[in-house]
Amino acid sequence: MTERENLLHVINRTGKAQWIPISEDCLISILPSPIRDRPVLGEDGFDWFGCYWIFDPRLNGYVQPPSHPLPLTELSRWRDQVRFPDLEAIDWAEGAQRDLKGIDRGSNLLFIKTESGAFERLHQMYGFENAFVAMYEEPDSFLSLMEAISEFRIRLYNKIMDHYQPEIVLMMDDLGSSRGPLISLEMYRKLIKPFDARIAQAIHARGAYVAYHSCGCMQDFIGDLIEMGADMIHPFQGGINKQEKAESEYGDKVVFCNALDNLVHLPETSEQMLRAEMRRIMRLFWEKKNLIVMPNSYAPNHSKILLDEAREFNLSLMRG
Repeated sequence: MTERENLLHVINRTGKAQWIPISEDCLISILPSPIRDRPVLGEDGFDWFGCYWIFDPRLNGYVQPPSHPLPLTELSRWRDQVRFPDLEAIDWAEGAQRDLKGIDRGSNLLFIKTESGAFERLHQMYGFENAFVAMYEEPDSFLSLMEAISEFRIRLYNKIMDHYQPEIVLMMDDLGSSRGPLISLEMYRKLIKPFDARIAQAIHARGAYVAYHSCGCMQDFIGDLIEMGADMIHPFQGGINKQEKAESEYGDKVVFCNALDNLVHLPETSEQMLRAEMRRIMRLFWEKKNLIVMPNSYAPNHSKILLDEAREFNLSLMRG
């Protein structure tokens, strides 16, 4: 069995997977270059909705400075203030040709990463606190803007499918903090889930699997995420989520990606601790083979150690 075939058995929950797949061996991850949900990597600047970002090298990612003006100041006036990017003006064919150059599609599945789901984009334009207040005080304006953003996201994913033809698409809408859910299940079901479901349905209609990214404590949403169309949950962090309970309840219905504790990102975490953490998640998900290992870490050299331990663990259990 090839790495690619084994991964497909995991995703499709056939029960025939022989080992836990490791992303470096069977996935090619790409953030399409024509997308501007953030500025050019490593630079401060505006995204294509007019939100300003500062690059943080410690995270290899972006944060929005609270002191910078937001593009949306009155939710009821979003039709006047929000300018949607013109997707037809982008040379998608040229971007895809550049991004896919030299990629072996026969041995790997293509995993397209995207940022700023419908709710994230709303609060990036309007402010985090303002978005939550609007759920209560301006539900009609909130829902109409969510509708417009979702339709934009669907058009965006159709462009991606036309030119990149990925097997997996990552949707992103963080639902949890480090302590618990950011919103109640009731509010998620009423104000966010319908739009997530519409986007996931559009991705499925084009023949791709849906990976749903939500940082933080988001275990309460897993059942609803499966209902709305998620085939994979990412990153499902250890130490924050009750992984054993979730694996027991949903392990036959969804695949978990990454699942590592945030300690793997700390420079002071020892090699012994890194290897122990990788062994922990491999043991937890080994029986059902419902995990895709993504051993990434912001700390230098940690990813190499995690990758080595994952491969050693697979080999040891396959040999018996």
